[in-house]
Amino acid sequence: MGKNQKDEAKSKSEKLKTSTKFLSGLVQLALTGVAVFIVFKTVQDAGIILYTFHPSLMAIGYLILMAQGILGMSNRSIFTESISHDRRVKLHWISQTFALILITIAQTSIFVNKNINGYPHYQTIHSICGLVTYIMTLCGTVGGICNNYSSSLRKFMKPVQLKVGHGFAGSLVYVLASATICVGINQVWGEDVAQIKLASIAVILISALYIVSASIKTALARAASMSKK
Repeated sequence: MGKNQKDEAKSKSEKLKTSTKFLSGLVQLALTGVAVFIVFKTVQDAGIILYTFHPSLMAIGYLILMAQGILGMSNRSIFTESISHDRRVKLHWISQTFALILITIAQTSIFVNKNINGYPHYQTIHSICGLVTYIMTLCGTVGGICNNYSSSLRKFMKPVQLKVGHGFAGSLVYVLASATICVGINQVWGEDVAQIKLASIAVILISALYIVSASIKTALARAASMSKK
């Protein structure tokens, strides 16, 4: 059996159970809904200005693209359940690359906006957490590149260590991003949307728990499988 045939056979055996498919679809739909509302609320409150790009692109980058990338690699995404592992890796790279681009634009826009308006930098919990999260995101990206070339880095670290390390690092980044977005929502949204604010924070945190648990479970399973080879 050729490599492609093995990949196809593996992908069929890894198809999501109905309950898992429903839960994963619900998580992806809920996060997309929250991200769309964040964009809508930001534009409604501030209009389309430089600041608008910060919460809007952060929401799309983390809640939609990065979440999809993690779920895809954990084989928990309804969009990638029927494709091979190699194709999931490619889609993971694509989604994470676009996520990083949007997140970088978002981080730059808020920095420039504060400079223009004479606001001090990193004076709130949200802004400090945001900076830490962005730095960790960059580190996670470097880890992903190293993970992709793990076979060439055997002299420095075992491939299994890189893969597990990248899985845990990605989980940490997503937890930090989710927490930072929740702090931002709580800080900016007023009492006029108190119930929506509470619901949005709940969706983000519960979804983060699901996404991270799937990621860690996959990383540990992959580590166990590689250690047997």
